[in-house]
Amino acid sequence: MSFSHRSYRAIPNVLTISRSLLCPLIVYLVLSAQFLLSLVLFIITCLTDFLDGYLARRWDASTKLGRVLDPLSDKVLTISFFALLLALKVCPAWFLWLIIAVTVFQAIGLLVVWTAPWAPKSPFSPLKIGKWNTALQFAWIGCLLVTFVAHRKAPNPYAVTDVWVHLGYLVLGLIQVVVFLSYLIRSGHVLAHFPFAKLRG
Repeated sequence: MSFSHRSYRAIPNVLTISRSLLCPLIVYLVLSAQFLLSLVLFIITCLTDFLDGYLARRWDASTKLGRVLDPLSDKVLTISFFALLLALKVCPAWFLWLIIAVTVFQAIGLLVVWTAPWAPKSPFSPLKIGKWNTALQFAWIGCLLVTFVAHRKAPNPYAVTDVWVHLGYLVLGLIQVVVFLSYLIRSGHVLAHFPFAKLRG
């Protein structure tokens, strides 16, 4: 059976969807103080982010749906966890709102790129800075879960906060701003295709 068979080509999307499906379970485990199990499942969930992209490239199974589901699942996971960390007083509110604002901007921009008749028809590809940003956010959440395991409880408030927690959020926030500016520049290139001349006529 060829790797190009439909059953194989669906696997990357299944892995992508599994991230969103596992998210509520991991959140529940954290709230239930089952920190070690939540950490293990979170690591497995993060690995699917690498594996789905790898398999999609290896099997030439990349689809338009997959290009939507992949970042969407990432956002579901990160926003859910930072909201959880905010509730546990291990995340500043400004950081969560920054992520939500940038996500909304990206969603609107993506919708415009795919629906506007005057927009370029080239396939949408995520920026590398966005991928690094997501990877660092995953790593940060993993580090905090490790501290939960070590403390055998969720720190409250900022029980792990020496300076490194505040510094970590500051660095992640700055990267998030860079991501926003990068997508803003990309949106400017798309808007450059708008037929202003026709509107003036």
